Amino acid sequence: MTEPENLPLSTWWQMFDEYDQKVKKLSATVGDLETQRNQLKECYAKLENNADKLRTDIQKQQALVKEALKC
Repeated sequence: MTEPENLPLSTWWQMFDEYDQKVKKLSATVGDLETQRNQLKECYAKLENNADKLRTDIQKQQALVKEALKC
């Protein structure tokens, strides 16, 4: 293998360009992951909200059934 100090300048630029492209791709991936994380947080909040509403409605229904059975 060629020693780094013996590489031609064009090879260094090519290596730098490849590295730069990888960094850009990783940066874009991080942005996509952050967007997905935020979407998941929003979905989680909606699910929690729906679960709370469902619990409340079930409790109301159970109370109505108990009241109806007393009669």
